[in-house]
Amino acid sequence: MDGFSDVKSFYVRFVKSLQPAWTVIRPVVAADGVCRLQELSDGADGSCSCLPLIPLKKILLPPKELLWKQSEDGSPVSFSPANIALIDVAPCDLYALDYLDQAYAEDSFYQQRRRNLLVIGRACSPSSSCQCPPHAAPPPFDLFFADNDIWSGSEQGEKVLQDFSGAVTSKVLPETYWAGQKTLPTKIAARFLQSVDNPVWAEVASRCLSCGACSAVCPTCACYDIVDEVALSGVIRRQRVWDNCFFRDHGLVAGGHNFRPDRTARLRFRFEHKYLGFGEQRGIISCVGCGRCQQICPVGIDLAQILDQLPLEEEE
Repeated sequence: MDGFSDVKSFYVRFVKSLQPAWTVIRPVVAADGVCRLQELSDGADGSCSCLPLIPLKKILLPPKELLWKQSEDGSPVSFSPANIALIDVAPCDLYALDYLDQAYAEDSFYQQRRRNLLVIGRACSPSSSCQCPPHAAPPPFDLFFADNDIWSGSEQGEKVLQDFSGAVTSKVLPETYWAGQKTLPTKIAARFLQSVDNPVWAEVASRCLSCGACSAVCPTCACYDIVDEVALSGVIRRQRVWDNCFFRDHGLVAGGHNFRPDRTARLRFRFEHKYLGFGEQRGIISCVGCGRCQQICPVGIDLAQILDQLPLEEEE
């Protein structure tokens, strides 16, 4: 991993140089005060430290995506993702990207978008809702900016940096940027298994509205449903749409059985997914500590607080 140091004006000139070869997208605070990912029409006037409400997953996994289409003439669906430079990505979202890369390693649509994505991270100023756990290694990125420091994390990032005719000087070390803000409790799996019938689940679930906002803004929640549509013209479309584990139909299967019929079961499932993982990702914590779920929840539910309430009974 190579790193460099330069003046702050380097950033402005560098971002401008990415256009028009790349569609540059960055977090921007809109007039309504909400931070969103938006395309830059002109060069940036400086880095932005706000955390977008809807994370970068919407670029790699659109809320609604056409997977297959049988048209009247039998022509296939054309798929040519744009070259996107995503800049000012916070470390927590970079770690979320690492998780998505693993979860969608075999997904051709995801991988095509991923190959056309230039990821430029930046150091952040943690807010009161941040709960970033410590990490032993840096997350994936092509380039990373921190004050006057710049370093590359991939061959693509190195090439883009070297192709830019800016003054580049000394190397820097990145270790301090992955220290984290909060240490998670020990033996999470044991706490969960010992607390399946703990009253805390029912108490929190009684306040939950099942709105699904927390999953929608979570950078690692990527459940989806497959919907087939048949038009009167005979055109058939298969689309992938975002799903949500807090929705009642998420656990509904053929025959009318529902694996998670009530909010308490759905709350436990989400907790298990975030802190224990499932399937091939069992044992991988997918909560990156961004704090979005806590900020968006209309009734103030915080999964991290639930974790703190789960006791650990040590075996004798």
